[in-house]
Amino acid sequence: MTWIDDTILIRGEEVDVKRGKIDHKKLKFYPENPRLYSLVKPDEGEPDQEAIQTRLIKMDHVKELVQSIKENGGLMEPIFVHGATFEVLEGNSRLAAYRRLSESDPFTWAEMKCVLLPPSFEKERIFAFLGQLHIVGKKDWAPFEQAGFLYRRHKREGIPVDDIAAQMNLPKSETRNLIKTYEYMLSVGDTDINKWSYYFEFIKSRKISTIIKKTPEFEKFLVEKIKTGQFKKAADVRDAVPKLSLARKNLIDKVVTGKVDIYDAIERVEESGNADATYLRLKRFRDWLLTSETKTAIEGTSNEARQKVEFELKQIAKRVQQQLKRLE
Repeated sequence: MTWIDDTILIRGEEVDVKRGKIDHKKLKFYPENPRLYSLVKPDEGEPDQEAIQTRLIKMDHVKELVQSIKENGGLMEPIFVHGATFEVLEGNSRLAAYRRLSESDPFTWAEMKCVLLPPSFEKERIFAFLGQLHIVGKKDWAPFEQAGFLYRRHKREGIPVDDIAAQMNLPKSETRNLIKTYEYMLSVGDTDINKWSYYFEFIKSRKISTIIKKTPEFEKFLVEKIKTGQFKKAADVRDAVPKLSLARKNLIDKVVTGKVDIYDAIERVEESGNADATYLRLKRFRDWLLTSETKTAIEGTSNEARQKVEFELKQIAKRVQQQLKRLE
């Protein structure tokens, strides 16, 4: 097939490309792709080509791709290939699926639709291209994968976080939290993609930081809870755990040592908070009732209004006496 000249737009710049078909045997998986990184533990190092193929074909979405490509008679969307390295920057799962199909029919599944990027396509553009597709655009990378992509850009290539945020058109605070959370997961030895939301809420929470400053052991306790799946849902880390920032240190200590269940401790804090709120409402009412302005307003009412005010005050007094008896 003849290659057709074309262009694609990357961050507002027209980039010359060629469209056509390419023998999949010439192609390589792109190890920097965050989805491929999530196939192995980050501390295992960069996966080799054979390991990537082996792990990809075991994934459900690749198995579905195999059937879809077979039914359609080929790819509906082309893959994107670097013109110098022949690495598949976009479409690694499709490459794995094609190779699985070619095992039984190498003639039919020999060539893939592709967009060939220039040989001079440098790392800066690769980063912008992939980020434009998966972080700003269709966002089919999981947050853990997005964060890993940004983290490696920051750590390996020394790009400042603020610059990465500007390149990706992301808020600086969000970019920092993404990178910080990914780095923290590496530091505690938990790279389970399904635990991302728990750690992300943990890292973002200033109130949880307050708890840890009060009781440093709480950090290890919280990480263990996340690792072992003891939280009912990630929202508990966001909404429930921060309430312990209002707890006394001795209660936090009991939670850490296992003497009090964390959910029971949160409930105690909530109950205490409700009691405090009730007290404050009563105090505000008493303060209002005793002000000279209120006294003047009550005494200055007309006869009809005075009767209504007197009735309400008597009802309040009655309810107060009833409540006092209940508290005895």
